Amino acid sequence: MKQKLLLLAAVFAGTVFNSTAQTTVYSNDFTVGTGLTIIDADGDANNWGLYTGNATTAGWGLTGNFAGSRSWNPANTTTGAPATALTPNNFLLSPQITIPTSFGASTLSFSIGSNDASFPAEQISIYLAPITATTAAAISALTPVFNYTLTASEALIATTFTADVSAYAGQTVKIVMRHHGCTDQDLIFFDDLLLSQETLGNETFEAAQFVASPNPTSGVINVMNKNNTTIKNVVLTDLNGRIVREISNDSMSFQMDLTDLSTGIYMMKIRTDKGVATKKIIKN
Repeated sequence: MKQKLLLLAAVFAGTVFNSTAQTTVYSNDFTVGTGLTIIDADGDANNWGLYTGNATTAGWGLTGNFAGSRSWNPANTTTGAPATALTPNNFLLSPQITIPTSFGASTLSFSIGSNDASFPAEQISIYLAPITATTAAAISALTPVFNYTLTASEALIATTFTADVSAYAGQTVKIVMRHHGCTDQDLIFFDDLLLSQETLGNETFEAAQFVASPNPTSGVINVMNKNNTTIKNVVLTDLNGRIVREISNDSMSFQMDLTDLSTGIYMMKIRTDKGVATKKIIKN
């Protein structure tokens, strides 16, 4: 019999738009369940819910409450109902959001993980659905901006992923998180949803101000700044949008050790006091 960590959940309801800063289009840290709606496409009465954070989940990198959806139900000690396998097709929808066209690159970021390393293979797809897509079937027919099946390495830890959604600028959409394509695993958790934009002009200008060498690299990469621009933060992501390195900085140059990373292409986003630069990094 599976022995799985039990968490308490409450169902989402309501709609609220949250916008917090100039570069933030929408954010939700799931402190409360308002602003979100659900569709139970598989009809099993199990769906996304708001889970109460505790000391254990804080150790996974989750701050406070978070969203979650099950592909397995534990036994109910009150009713005597046995544990049951679930095959979810659960949709969690943000409120309606209009993505401005006055900014440049748009990025969706979020943290996901599973709560059991022995049963981690939860699948999630994320869509930016037009307001005309109001049913599970209509949303499922869209091309997701992100699709991923979790692995054991993403159990018991909140891993941050990103997706470029610049193509949706000017559109009115809902962000849809769909838990599907898995059976009899355990629970997927989801937190820190953020849709943000950067000024395209600044990013294009700033990218030319940095030189990354050696590139390709098999180990340490050095990034030199041609001008007097203060580097504040550096984030390296793989082609799935998963953050693999992140450092805080406050100088004109920096080093990053990539020795333990797999061979492939990575994207380095350099945030400065004047804008954002993105560099393609090749790891040999």
